[in-house]
Amino acid sequence: MEKYILCQEIINFHFGELYGHLFWKLSTCGSCSFRELVKISDLSATKVKQALAVLLQHSLVCAYEKDSGRVFFVNKPWNVEGGEEILFEAKVEEALLRLRFPRFIQLSREYYGETGEVLCQILLERGLLSFEDVIQVGISQGKLKSSAAADSLLHRMIEERFVSVGGYEYRESDAAADPFKSGMKRKRWTNEDDVSLDREYDEVESTDESRKKLQVELYRASTSFMNRVLRHEAFLDLVVHTIRENSRMVASCFRAILSLVRKEDECFESEQSVPVQRDAVLDEMRSQAPSSSELVTVDQLNEALNILQEERCHFISGIGASSYVVEIRKLSQLLKQRAAEQLILKRHGTSGLRIFHLLQDKGAVEQRQLLELAMLPGATARERLYAMFRDGYVVVNEIPSSSDYKSSRSFFLWSVDMSRLFQNMLFHAYKATLNMLIRLKTLHAEFSRLVGSNLYCVSEDVENLPVQQEILERHLSTQMSSINYNAASMELKEQLEKLQQRIGLYEVSILRLDKNIMCIRDI
Repeated sequence: MEKYILCQEIINFHFGELYGHLFWKLSTCGSCSFRELVKISDLSATKVKQALAVLLQHSLVCAYEKDSGRVFFVNKPWNVEGGEEILFEAKVEEALLRLRFPRFIQLSREYYGETGEVLCQILLERGLLSFEDVIQVGISQGKLKSSAAADSLLHRMIEERFVSVGGYEYRESDAAADPFKSGMKRKRWTNEDDVSLDREYDEVESTDESRKKLQVELYRASTSFMNRVLRHEAFLDLVVHTIRENSRMVASCFRAILSLVRKEDECFESEQSVPVQRDAVLDEMRSQAPSSSELVTVDQLNEALNILQEERCHFISGIGASSYVVEIRKLSQLLKQRAAEQLILKRHGTSGLRIFHLLQDKGAVEQRQLLELAMLPGATARERLYAMFRDGYVVVNEIPSSSDYKSSRSFFLWSVDMSRLFQNMLFHAYKATLNMLIRLKTLHAEFSRLVGSNLYCVSEDVENLPVQQEILERHLSTQMSSINYNAASMELKEQLEKLQQRIGLYEVSILRLDKNIMCIRDI
């Protein structure tokens, strides 16, 4: 339930309470038709339609036919002709990924530079957009200097799956307009009742254009693919921290393997990745080398592959003479284990972590044996043990020694249930993120109140900035720099600076919590 409450608060923060309320009804009640949604939400049909249009635009809700199950890829499914009843379903996982938007923007900057960051930010903020609209928004906002460069880079992001086709819409045809004015050429002319998503390039038909409409493909930032890129980066970080010997070459080798896996693998949930060839890994490492002077040799590659295959690591496995697969399941378990250890260390200190390791190694033991093995003072050990029990990190099982089931004649064995541990960690992370998000929303409202009540010291550009997109646009620093403090009191300046610092701390804390959520849930 905490997950759904958090999703509602995320939608509230990004769009408003109307959209959060509708998303809550869809996520808790399941798939609903339009009429059912109007009834259970206690909203007018106009408001429900408006909210659904926005949520569909941002891929937070999907629409499909009730009988056939056919998913609609149009952003306004109620405009599709046909007698089938349309059902709407909330995409809870997509809502949770909105906490990761700053990391997605940072990832786009690392891979594609400032222009890629702007394109990714536009798609994350606006949702489904046509190819031309993405470029036009960036040019109109003054964030893109060259439309040709942005057009070329957006092509590249589509090819590398950072941007994907999320749907389409029908637009009225214009005989005088050139349908292929964009370099993308992903438009086609079709009948109004043709709702299939065909990626082929069709030529423009010249007959009876009055009955034709232009089908325009809409693009979105591929949050699922970027999430997998972050997952691979977490794998690489784990390998770097685990292997100390020749770590630079091993990290380069593993990065090349992950890059090849990411290009070829369509299924990210399997225990092992698709196999990659040794020659392909060598070519990828050489292409990633910063200069020709650091050319990777075959011997260096073989040494790195042998280290990754060692029994103490076993991050990859060999298949045949020259093929290798990544052990995804093993890496995922190690990442979850490390996240649990870090959390226990922060909450219960080194003594709590020692007890946790002992219970993992020894299995179910009595409290007396556990205290002896931990070599800790009795009071300290019991205090830590019961605190960890309250948090759900350890469990105790009662084993009666007689048929009367009296506690005085029973054995109490302490142990660690990893599945329950991860579930409790996820629950605490959801709850902490929810509390921080509510507090962050309050701080944003306080900031807007202080700025709005002192408009004589604020420029016009600051007044027109939206309030609900601080996480994506990070415009607080721009606001602070745009304020004319000559006309404002020093007290107001200090209040705004303190609020900005607190907002920044909460945003960083939310990102750290979301990183733990990713390690536990998405990996």
